[in-house]
Amino acid sequence: MSSRRKPHSSLPAALAVAALFAGLAGGAQAQDQQSLPPAPTGTPLTVHGNVEGPNRLVIVQVCEPQAACRLFFVDTLKQDDVPALVLRQRGQGRPGTDPSVTVQALCAGNWVAAVHAGSGNELSQGLVCGYPTEMAALQAAFSACEKQGGRKCGAGSPLRVSWGRWDGRNLPGRDEAPGKLYDVWTGDGAQRCELDAGKPLACEPATQESLRKAGVL
Repeated sequence: MSSRRKPHSSLPAALAVAALFAGLAGGAQAQDQQSLPPAPTGTPLTVHGNVEGPNRLVIVQVCEPQAACRLFFVDTLKQDDVPALVLRQRGQGRPGTDPSVTVQALCAGNWVAAVHAGSGNELSQGLVCGYPTEMAALQAAFSACEKQGGRKCGAGSPLRVSWGRWDGRNLPGRDEAPGKLYDVWTGDGAQRCELDAGKPLACEPATQESLRKAGVL
């Protein structure tokens, strides 16, 4: 999602790979969506995998009052009230200064990817989880980023990509800092690449090759 709020839209039902939060115009996706009843806010959730297990990787949208909306990962447990967990981690601010926190997707273990293109008011993001392969996760993250920004992500702008496979068990953030937001995947075996206008700034050759194979470079 760019830093300005955008009109909400939904993807066609034919795109079975997109487990988007129904009101988000691109950005957060989970593979093989499964519909759930609306949350108390009226927002339908999307899930992937056996989220009845104790650990869940969650993608949330955080919107600051009168300002930007951004996407983040949060490490959670099944019983967590995720928005409340995030707000407790943030700490109580002055009345009217707390952001809105909306759960976009719940995921069990599988491939995860995050793409950030541009910066500041021109930032576009794609966060995805629950994909069966590395290539599928990368392609979905770039697709989500491009839908959000309305342009090819990384074309003439700084680009940060991170990805890896979550085993569905280890979520250290939940133990160390419950509710902490993060937007770069750093789990075991994570890969990262930073580019500017297509030129690598911090990117191993093998990592670049993975992006080329995914057709996103």
